[in-house]
Amino acid sequence: MRFSRDVAATFASRVLLVGLGVASSVLTARGLGPGGRGVLATLGALAGIGLQLGNLGLHASNTYQVSRQPDLLSPVWANSLRTAAWLGLGLTLLMICTASLFPELLGKIPLPLLLPVALCIPFQLVTLFGLNLLVGLGRVPLFNALEVVFRTAGVGGLILALLLLGGDVRWVLILNLVIAMGGAVAVARILDGMVRRSGGGEPKTSLSLFRARWRHCSPTSSSAPTCCWSTRSGEPLRRGSIPSRFRSRI
Repeated sequence: MRFSRDVAATFASRVLLVGLGVASSVLTARGLGPGGRGVLATLGALAGIGLQLGNLGLHASNTYQVSRQPDLLSPVWANSLRTAAWLGLGLTLLMICTASLFPELLGKIPLPLLLPVALCIPFQLVTLFGLNLLVGLGRVPLFNALEVVFRTAGVGGLILALLLLGGDVRWVLILNLVIAMGGAVAVARILDGMVRRSGGGEPKTSLSLFRARWRHCSPTSSSAPTCCWSTRSGEPLRRGSIPSRFRSRI
């Protein structure tokens, strides 16, 4: 019954998210015009590329790992925060430097417009990793609710910024940054609370656990960054290849 309810709730939330996406597109098209809408689409594509490069497959890996070993939530979450911080900041700096040195590569988008998009990347990575941990822990209703809340907040912000205040694309980008920051903070507080309630204390990074997740990734495979505690053949990771301090938990 629970599985059926989760599927039904997820389907309903997907339908609602599609509707909110359509509303967002209509609002930006009406408020920004063709030129502003094109700039926003270009910046959104750049942010998507940054997220794809920066997630290292941890969003899928997190779901798989905590679904099998929920007691590893603390180190997995801590590793995710570390990855989001360092890689997110690195990608932010790379995007800004590229725009400054080679503006034609990014469509000659002005740096003041690119800056809010680049700053979103670390926060969006935190949200991405955290939401997928919720799925792995079986908290599907909470996952759906958070996604709907974030999207609804975005649409509400667009109504305020574009229709009521008459803002331009800069307002939209700043709004996206604020929502990304708020979403990351909300997800982090939820996961931190779950870690403490599970008896894990404060989330602590485990470099040995992180290295073990990559030891079996094929360096020549195009999907190598998405490997998640699995062998190259897709079979579960062998018990003996996991760091000794974690073997007793599996």
